[in-house]
Amino acid sequence: MRIHACVSPAELADWRAKSTAVGVPLSDLPRQKLEAERLEIEKTATHELQRLGETLAQMEQTTWGVTLREIDGVRFVVLPASALDHPPWRVGGRPAVMLSSE
Repeated sequence: MRIHACVSPAELADWRAKSTAVGVPLSDLPRQKLEAERLEIEKTATHELQRLGETLAQMEQTTWGVTLREIDGVRFVVLPASALDHPPWRVGGRPAVMLSSE
């Protein structure tokens, strides 16, 4: 793939000086810059996903694993797996209690 860029003579001189300083061809500098930016974005995204995972884990602890689900207009409180021995309902294999529609 070939990319053409319009730069001023001063910018071209700057890029040439940089390529000479690091010992790579001038054409490799943009590729290296893009790869470095891609890695930084990936690092930031990974960190953000880890943070969101931690937040979800905290929410799970705070709510004791209780979730609310609606299936075909019927609302359920879904409880942790060990909450009831003989639950009246099960949602996703977990014990559940159906809420009144009133």
